[in-house]
Amino acid sequence: MSRNSNVGVRIRCPQSSTYEAPPSSCDSRSQSITRSFNQQQREQQEEEEQEQEEQEGQEEQEEQEEQEEQEQEQEDQQDEQQQRKKRGPTKLPSLARKKKVLVTFNDRNQPIGENADVFSSFLGIVSRETVPITLSD
Repeated sequence: MSRNSNVGVRIRCPQSSTYEAPPSSCDSRSQSITRSFNQQQREQQEEEEQEQEEQEGQEEQEEQEEQEEQEQEQEDQQDEQQQRKKRGPTKLPSLARKKKVLVTFNDRNQPIGENADVFSSFLGIVSRETVPITLSD
């Protein structure tokens, strides 16, 4: 689009009179409008770029947070597994050394008295060690 510097701009006023502006003022006005329009476009583009960068930054941050949470859960599970104490074999070394303990029984042949619980525990250990437990489907 070529500009003719000799052409003026006609502005119609509400009273329906016509005013012709000199060509030089029109050119400078159109240039200033063009400059302000270009500046607005640049500002909009910069704002859009900033918003896009912020969104990308937020997405990356969310991904990092999720990854950190997963790593923390894995560490917690590993710590929990390491902290669990496994039950070792119960042997009752005091009775295993052939130490005799006096156990009293009632009329139903149930152990009673202060050594009843030790006797019951010992019987459980002996039965676990000597009786094989096999399960079939």
